Amino acid sequence: MELNEQDQGVFQHVNPLHIFVERVAGLIYAVALGGIILITDLVLFFSGMTSIFYLVMYAAALAYAGMTFVIKAVWPGISYRYTFWRLNEDGLEIRRGVFWRHQISVPRARVQHADVSQGPLQRQYGIARLTVHTAGTLNASVVLNGLTHSMAIELRNQLVRQGKEIHVV
Repeated sequence: MELNEQDQGVFQHVNPLHIFVERVAGLIYAVALGGIILITDLVLFFSGMTSIFYLVMYAAALAYAGMTFVIKAVWPGISYRYTFWRLNEDGLEIRRGVFWRHQISVPRARVQHADVSQGPLQRQYGIARLTVHTAGTLNASVVLNGLTHSMAIELRNQLVRQGKEIHVV
């Protein structure tokens, strides 16, 4: 998928498949957390802990695991609705944030290099993460998750290519 002239300058959502990938990753995290909680509770139970304290610990741990599961299942869809990006002649602009809104602008002249990375789940579903490294120390890298792999490669190439064309005198 190439970024054509018509799409440049228009804010776009990340790929909706990113929601599914984040939910699966959250499910894996919640299951691992639940397994750790279960093993810990079994150890505490067989160590002779008093029953009331054990029940309180068990209920709190289950509540935490349940909340984690719900948040990991619901949050990606909410976050998706508030994540936009665009590439224009000035550079890359990202808007995101549900409660606290962030508008991040990366001028082309400040781009040092850019990376495209994928984890195992992202690779399975063709989703990638674009990391743009800029000149400076504070917030010197900007990350945009949820692009298709081809779009992330295209954005990286355009940012790096056009960054080289700008000469500072």
